[in-house]
Amino acid sequence: MESPKSKGRRDFLKKIGYVATGAVILGAASYLGSQIAAPPKPEEPKTTTPVVTTPKIKYGGIFRIGQFDRPKGLDPGLEIAGVSEEVFENIYSRLARYNMQSVPEPELAKSWDIPNAKTYIFHLKEGVRFHNGRKMIAEDVKYSFERMSKVHPWYKGWFTIIEKIETPDDLTVRIILKTPAAHFMSMIADGKCCIVPKESVEKYGNLQTKGDGTGAFKLDRLEPDFIKLTKNEYYGAIYPGQPYVDEMHWIIIPDESARIAALKAGQVDFINLQTDEGHQTAKQDPNLKTISAPQLGRDVLVLNCTKPPFDKPEVRQAISIGINRQEIIEKARGGMGELTGPFVKVFGNWSLPLEQLPFYPLGYTRQGVEEAKNLLEKAGYSKGLSFEIQASPAYARHIPIAEVIREQLKKINVEAKILSIEWGLLLQNWRSDVRNFQMLCMPYAGRGDPYFYTYDRFHSASAGNASGISDKEIDKLSEDGIATADLAERKKIYDTLQKRILETVPMIYISPYYRLVSMQKYVENYRPIPVAPTNRYLAEVWLNK
Repeated sequence: MESPKSKGRRDFLKKIGYVATGAVILGAASYLGSQIAAPPKPEEPKTTTPVVTTPKIKYGGIFRIGQFDRPKGLDPGLEIAGVSEEVFENIYSRLARYNMQSVPEPELAKSWDIPNAKTYIFHLKEGVRFHNGRKMIAEDVKYSFERMSKVHPWYKGWFTIIEKIETPDDLTVRIILKTPAAHFMSMIADGKCCIVPKESVEKYGNLQTKGDGTGAFKLDRLEPDFIKLTKNEYYGAIYPGQPYVDEMHWIIIPDESARIAALKAGQVDFINLQTDEGHQTAKQDPNLKTISAPQLGRDVLVLNCTKPPFDKPEVRQAISIGINRQEIIEKARGGMGELTGPFVKVFGNWSLPLEQLPFYPLGYTRQGVEEAKNLLEKAGYSKGLSFEIQASPAYARHIPIAEVIREQLKKINVEAKILSIEWGLLLQNWRSDVRNFQMLCMPYAGRGDPYFYTYDRFHSASAGNASGISDKEIDKLSEDGIATADLAERKKIYDTLQKRILETVPMIYISPYYRLVSMQKYVENYRPIPVAPTNRYLAEVWLNK
């Protein structure tokens, strides 16, 4: 008979969205906001059903990727740029990773237990080795998490929820949190929470140019315009049989038309696309496979709330309703995109309908010219104002977005000057400990829990709060959202929080973006996922030639 204590613990775990599946407890608070149900019992196959055969996996070969920008570094504890993450994702592994439904599943951990709301016990897979040949053990997990809490201010904020990490044996990691945190499993499944060997970090100082992980591929060469990764012979201890290709080459081709030409000429097997025009060009070629996959990420405008003119909420509101997002999507993105609030539609039940967004339709389908002018006058800018938008050509759609906004704002007597800068410099300016900007036009990557769109971005104590917004209601709701167990209550909290974010306008949401890729027809088993980095399963890609 089950004890009351045991039953209470199980009830709590069900409440926060975790259900036991064998020895593994999987996150059930998926990006659709629903719980994982046990799979139905399969029916007996009918003899009349035709058998569909899939191509047999072919091992070997070189998978050549045409990329739009070079990584600034490959240390997962130091780098926040997506172009870096897409490469080091293949070099390192985490305790858990997101599956195709954006729910954490085992990676380095074969299973985990959650005996109470603050304790997580991870059981590691046996035989996992770093690229240097040494076996990975529990102490490596402890070291990696403690390192991340120190080397980058943003990640330090993530790991402040951890009270202590214990390693009772080489294959067991016990993590005790300070308080219950509904987002914890999504956090450690993030692409940056990688496990690294202490001796390699101490030998090189950091891992920016010296990859040493447990991932599917080893770093062989790192040049300004070329990266060579080779097959990790130990990776089978994590996922048997993988990776399928022998090598992965990243070839940096900044110009999109040149990337498309290289793909058509057979010089590369796969390219990442940055513009909707490029996507349409590749899509028209019958010899290529071209994909558009919805993402949890969004193109946004980040407003510096700590300095004029955006230190006044009326000015931020005026800019938000003084533009027309639908027109931006049509003119700057060729119509590829949709209107959104803080949570995009792909985020399922967490997302609010457009008609529930504050100020809608002003700023969305209709430019609120007079309303914006009234707000500017109230803020003391009756004669208008000027400010600077920073954007990087590395994300080719962002300059056109800024240009459309510049033209729209002229109608409310606002002059927006566009500063085109290198992506690495924009990221440096974005940091909350630097904050060298008035407005940034940039992508904000999607993650698997509302925490990453709220507390992480807007809590006054968060290092990820680039805007510098300090609002007591946002802080309180953000804290309640990660401390609350019940999914329905979390939904109510985040509904209110989304509205408060849109009222205070630390950020303006333009549109979700898509994963746009094109590849040769012989590239098999490419699977993009909604969370960043979307090219997460490249170890499963194989070449049917």
